[in-house]
Amino acid sequence: MSDTLRTDTLLIIHDMDPEPKVLINHARALERALNNADARIKRLEEELMEVKNKHSVLVADVALDEDRADRIHRLEDRIHRAAMAFFRDGSDGHVASQMLQILEEERGKK
Repeated sequence: MSDTLRTDTLLIIHDMDPEPKVLINHARALERALNNADARIKRLEEELMEVKNKHSVLVADVALDEDRADRIHRLEDRIHRAAMAFFRDGSDGHVASQMLQILEEERGKK
């Protein structure tokens, strides 16, 4: 199969001998270049889609990591508040109840 189908079709339609025709040879070269450019564009479009897909995955991972970091920060804050209440007020039943309430705040968000 020829890689210059348009030019070959032109030769057949006009019943021309391709060898001495400089313009036909030039047209063949241009058609080959066009075919190569089309193939390269298709490859680049596929690569671009692949990169976009990878980027989407990375963005989702970053959002998940940020959510996890925020959750860890909230947990650390609650643990700190519970510890401060315990050490400030002592270890009676009332303080233990307050600590449990602080720690339950996170459980209620799940």
